[in-house]
Amino acid sequence: MIAGIAFQVVTMTCCVPLMLNFAIRFYHSKTNGVEEEDDYRQYDYDEVLAAKHSKFILLCDAVGMAYTTLLIRWIYGIPEMVEVRELH
Repeated sequence: MIAGIAFQVVTMTCCVPLMLNFAIRFYHSKTNGVEEEDDYRQYDYDEVLAAKHSKFILLCDAVGMAYTTLLIRWIYGIPEMVEVRELH
Protein backbone atom coordinates (compact mmCIF):
# COMPACT_ATOMS: atom_id res chain seq x y z
CA MET A 1 0.00 0.00 0.00
CA ILE A 2 2.81 2.39 0.81
CA ALA A 3 4.37 1.80 -2.60
CA GLY A 4 1.03 2.50 -4.28
CA ILE A 5 0.60 5.85 -2.56
CA ALA A 6 4.24 6.75 -3.26
CA PHE A 7 3.68 5.85 -6.92
CA GLN A 8 0.62 8.13 -7.03
CA VAL A 9 2.63 11.00 -5.54
CA VAL A 10 5.43 10.55 -8.08
CA THR A 11 3.01 10.21 -10.99
CA MET A 12 1.05 13.29 -10.07
CA THR A 13 4.25 15.26 -9.54
CA CYS A 14 5.38 14.28 -13.03
CA CYS A 15 2.05 15.51 -14.43
CA VAL A 16 2.64 19.08 -13.23
CA PRO A 17 4.88 20.07 -16.18
CA LEU A 18 2.33 18.63 -18.61
CA MET A 19 -0.52 20.58 -17.03
CA LEU A 20 1.52 23.79 -17.01
CA ASN A 21 2.58 23.27 -20.61
CA PHE A 22 -1.05 22.87 -21.70
CA ALA A 23 -2.20 25.90 -19.72
CA ILE A 24 0.57 28.12 -21.07
CA ARG A 25 0.03 27.01 -24.67
CA PHE A 26 -3.71 27.51 -24.41
CA TYR A 27 -3.30 30.91 -22.79
CA HIS A 28 -0.91 32.11 -25.49
CA SER A 29 -2.81 30.65 -28.42
CA LYS A 30 -4.09 33.23 -30.84
CA THR A 31 -7.72 32.14 -30.91
CA ASN A 32 -7.98 29.98 -27.77
CA GLY A 33 -9.67 27.24 -29.75
CA VAL A 34 -12.33 29.40 -31.36
CA GLU A 35 -12.49 28.92 -35.09
CA GLU A 36 -13.75 31.68 -37.30
CA GLU A 37 -16.91 30.14 -38.67
CA ASP A 38 -20.27 31.53 -39.61
CA ASP A 39 -21.68 30.49 -36.24
CA TYR A 40 -19.36 32.84 -34.40
CA ARG A 41 -19.69 35.78 -36.76
CA GLN A 42 -23.06 36.70 -35.35
CA TYR A 43 -21.41 37.34 -31.98
CA ASP A 44 -18.69 39.75 -31.14
CA TYR A 45 -15.50 37.73 -31.55
CA ASP A 46 -13.84 39.35 -28.52
CA GLU A 47 -16.77 38.44 -26.28
CA VAL A 48 -16.54 34.79 -27.34
CA LEU A 49 -12.82 34.74 -26.56
CA ALA A 50 -13.35 36.45 -23.21
CA ALA A 51 -16.03 33.92 -22.24
CA LYS A 52 -13.82 30.98 -23.23
CA HIS A 53 -10.85 32.50 -21.43
CA SER A 54 -12.77 33.03 -18.18
CA LYS A 55 -14.13 29.48 -18.28
CA PHE A 56 -10.63 28.15 -18.88
CA ILE A 57 -9.26 30.13 -15.92
CA LEU A 58 -12.06 28.72 -13.74
CA LEU A 59 -11.23 25.20 -14.92
CA CYS A 60 -7.51 25.70 -14.21
CA ASP A 61 -8.31 26.97 -10.72
CA ALA A 62 -10.54 23.98 -9.98
CA VAL A 63 -8.01 21.46 -11.29
CA GLY A 64 -5.20 23.17 -9.39
CA MET A 65 -7.16 23.12 -6.14
CA ALA A 66 -8.12 19.46 -6.56
CA TYR A 67 -4.57 18.51 -7.49
CA THR A 68 -3.07 20.36 -4.52
CA THR A 69 -5.46 18.84 -1.99
CA LEU A 70 -4.94 15.32 -3.37
CA LEU A 71 -1.18 15.67 -3.40
CA ILE A 72 -1.14 16.95 0.19
CA ARG A 73 -3.40 14.09 1.29
CA TRP A 74 -1.19 11.51 -0.42
CA ILE A 75 1.99 12.97 1.04
CA TYR A 76 0.50 12.85 4.54
CA GLY A 77 -0.85 9.37 3.84
CA ILE A 78 2.59 7.85 3.39
CA PRO A 79 3.73 8.42 7.01
CA GLU A 80 0.31 7.31 8.26
CA MET A 81 0.66 4.02 6.38
CA VAL A 82 4.14 3.52 7.76
CA GLU A 83 2.90 4.07 11.32
CA VAL A 84 0.00 1.63 10.86
CA ARG A 85 2.31 -0.96 9.38
CA GLU A 86 4.76 -0.66 12.27
CA LEU A 87 1.98 -1.15 14.82
CA HIS A 88 1.00 -4.54 13.35
